[in-house]
Amino acid sequence: MSRRDQHPTEAEIQAIILELIGSLPAAIQKSLEGVEFVVEEEPELSSEDEILGEKLGEYIGVSVEEREQRLYPDRIAIYTNNLQRDTRDRDEFVEQLRITLLHEIGHHLGLDEDAVEGLGLA
Repeated sequence: MSRRDQHPTEAEIQAIILELIGSLPAAIQKSLEGVEFVVEEEPELSSEDEILGEKLGEYIGVSVEEREQRLYPDRIAIYTNNLQRDTRDRDEFVEQLRITLLHEIGHHLGLDEDAVEGLGLA
């Protein structure tokens, strides 16, 4: 069995995402209405100096604190190839997926990188 076979499928990842969202407090669930959760293999190239191979997820949008009008739907992207490279097995993948989702939801709620990391979501 290859390492890739030990990780959840895209359908299983989507189910994990829905389960996690369902476990969050109602106010946070409400704030996530209209946020699109996508599962992609790799992040798109960007102008940032970030190493794309290390990016596990990404919040793309305007935090609820700063939102006056939305031009585009907010998105939280999960990058499966990078998650698979960083984890040894299914359990570790699922735990890192959970941390990554909470990290990106933190950004959606207006937390900066230091605040998210301070909550142990790095």
